[in-house]
Amino acid sequence: LTIMLTVTAWLTLSAMSSPFVHKKSTTKSDYITVLNARRGQPMPRRYADRITKISGVNDLSYIDIQLLTCAGSGRTATINAIGGDSLRQVLSEEGVAEDVFNNWAEDRLGVIVSESLASSCGWLKGTTVSPRDVKGQPVEIHISGTYPTQGGGGGAYGHYNYFNRISSLAGAEKVLQIYVR
Repeated sequence: LTIMLTVTAWLTLSAMSSPFVHKKSTTKSDYITVLNARRGQPMPRRYADRITKISGVNDLSYIDIQLLTCAGSGRTATINAIGGDSLRQVLSEEGVAEDVFNNWAEDRLGVIVSESLASSCGWLKGTTVSPRDVKGQPVEIHISGTYPTQGGGGGAYGHYNYFNRISSLAGAEKVLQIYVR
């Protein structure tokens, strides 16, 4: 109910302010982020399905997070397990090149890694690696390509359906955040 009210209020405000908007931006700042009212708790993915049916919603994406260890480096890699209908746009805004996105989209085990994370983990484009998850289980991934590290951080993007099925941090068919535009 809280999610529906939030999204409805956002859509109403958007409709009222639209005469004053000169140019629509396509940056991440145009998204609203839906979080569980219980901080840090996951939400059922079906909430995302319900939100897409609301009039005025252009697109939506959602994430779960997977933590993997980089063999030998002592570093933990955060994989944003992403799903939804706006993946091409979201990843493009992160600096992911079209060919890297296409490689990733065709490979359910594919992961797109920031340049800094790839360097510190020793992961190279086109290789298959099996880092361990937080439970110590190996997780097979294919490095689809890299994207420029922005702001000193570095993470990775993987397919929600794959990571949520094999070893979800949030839980089966759960998401941590939903992005609505």
